[in-house]
Amino acid sequence: MDVGLIEAIMKRVVKDDRSGHWIWQSQTGNTQAQIKYEGKWYQVVRVLFESEVKSLKKGEKVYRMCSNLACVNPYHCEAKTKNHLLSYFPYAKLGRGAENV
Repeated sequence: MDVGLIEAIMKRVVKDDRSGHWIWQSQTGNTQAQIKYEGKWYQVVRVLFESEVKSLKKGEKVYRMCSNLACVNPYHCEAKTKNHLLSYFPYAKLGRGAENV
Protein backbone atom coordinates (compact mmCIF):
# COMPACT_ATOMS: atom_id res chain seq x y z
CA MET A 1 0.00 0.00 0.00
CA ASP A 2 1.24 3.48 -0.87
CA VAL A 3 2.52 5.17 2.30
CA GLY A 4 1.70 8.60 0.86
CA LEU A 5 -1.94 7.58 0.38
CA ILE A 6 -2.18 6.34 3.97
CA GLU A 7 -0.63 9.59 5.25
CA ALA A 8 -3.07 11.67 3.16
CA ILE A 9 -5.98 9.68 4.60
CA MET A 10 -4.81 9.90 8.21
CA LYS A 11 -4.50 13.71 7.93
CA ARG A 12 -8.29 13.74 7.47
CA VAL A 13 -9.14 11.37 10.32
CA VAL A 14 -9.83 12.23 13.96
CA LYS A 15 -9.52 9.24 16.31
CA ASP A 16 -11.96 9.20 19.22
CA ASP A 17 -10.24 7.18 21.93
CA ARG A 18 -13.41 6.85 23.97
CA SER A 19 -15.62 5.35 21.26
CA GLY A 20 -12.94 3.82 19.08
CA HIS A 21 -14.31 5.61 16.02
CA TRP A 22 -12.00 7.07 13.40
CA ILE A 23 -14.07 10.01 12.17
CA TRP A 24 -13.60 11.04 8.53
CA GLN A 25 -13.31 14.82 8.21
CA SER A 26 -13.42 15.23 4.44
CA GLN A 27 -15.31 14.36 1.27
CA THR A 28 -17.86 11.57 1.02
CA GLY A 29 -19.73 10.07 -1.89
CA ASN A 30 -22.91 8.05 -1.30
CA THR A 31 -22.11 8.19 2.45
CA GLN A 32 -18.69 6.61 1.87
CA ALA A 33 -15.45 8.36 2.69
CA GLN A 34 -13.45 9.03 -0.45
CA ILE A 35 -10.12 10.62 -1.21
CA LYS A 36 -8.54 11.70 -4.47
CA TYR A 37 -4.84 10.90 -4.49
CA GLU A 38 -2.54 11.38 -7.46
CA GLY A 39 -5.53 11.78 -9.78
CA LYS A 40 -7.40 8.64 -8.67
CA TRP A 41 -10.36 8.23 -6.28
CA TYR A 42 -10.09 5.73 -3.42
CA GLN A 43 -12.62 4.35 -0.93
CA VAL A 44 -11.02 5.20 2.42
CA VAL A 45 -12.37 2.24 4.41
CA ARG A 46 -11.13 -0.24 1.83
CA VAL A 47 -7.64 1.30 1.75
CA LEU A 48 -7.40 1.32 5.54
CA PHE A 49 -8.78 -2.22 5.84
CA GLU A 50 -6.26 -3.62 3.38
CA SER A 51 -3.46 -1.65 5.03
CA GLU A 52 -4.31 -2.42 8.67
CA VAL A 53 -6.26 -5.70 8.71
CA LYS A 54 -5.75 -7.92 5.66
CA SER A 55 -5.77 -8.07 1.88
CA LEU A 56 -9.09 -8.89 0.31
CA LYS A 57 -9.63 -12.20 -1.42
CA LYS A 58 -11.39 -12.44 -4.77
CA GLY A 59 -15.08 -11.64 -4.35
CA GLU A 60 -14.69 -10.02 -0.92
CA LYS A 61 -15.80 -6.51 -0.14
CA VAL A 62 -15.39 -4.44 2.99
CA TYR A 63 -18.61 -4.03 4.96
CA ARG A 64 -18.96 -1.49 7.73
CA MET A 65 -20.32 -3.06 10.89
CA CYS A 66 -20.23 0.29 12.69
CA SER A 67 -23.40 2.34 13.08
CA ASN A 68 -21.44 5.60 12.76
CA LEU A 69 -21.41 6.38 9.03
CA ALA A 70 -18.49 8.80 9.42
CA CYS A 71 -16.33 6.10 11.03
CA VAL A 72 -13.48 4.73 8.89
CA ASN A 73 -11.90 2.51 11.56
CA PRO A 74 -10.91 -0.65 9.66
CA TYR A 75 -11.44 -2.71 12.82
CA HIS A 76 -15.13 -1.73 12.72
CA CYS A 77 -15.43 -3.54 9.37
CA GLU A 78 -15.43 -7.07 8.05
CA ALA A 79 -14.45 -8.60 4.72
CA LYS A 80 -17.31 -10.68 3.36
CA THR A 81 -18.66 -11.88 0.08
CA LYS A 82 -22.09 -10.57 -0.71
CA ASN A 83 -23.50 -14.11 -0.55
CA HIS A 84 -21.93 -14.72 2.87
CA LEU A 85 -23.43 -11.54 4.27
CA LEU A 86 -26.83 -12.34 2.78
CA SER A 87 -26.78 -15.71 4.56
CA TYR A 88 -26.81 -13.78 7.86
CA PHE A 89 -29.27 -11.13 6.71
CA PRO A 90 -31.42 -12.78 4.01
CA TYR A 91 -33.84 -9.85 3.76
CA ALA A 92 -31.18 -7.16 3.62
CA LYS A 93 -31.00 -4.91 0.62
CA LEU A 94 -27.29 -4.40 0.17
CA GLY A 95 -27.00 -1.29 -1.90
CA ARG A 96 -24.07 0.97 -2.52
CA GLY A 97 -24.34 2.56 0.93
CA ALA A 98 -23.79 -0.75 2.75
CA GLU A 99 -20.50 -1.74 1.20
CA ASN A 100 -17.25 -0.26 0.07
CA VAL A 101 -16.17 -1.40 -3.33
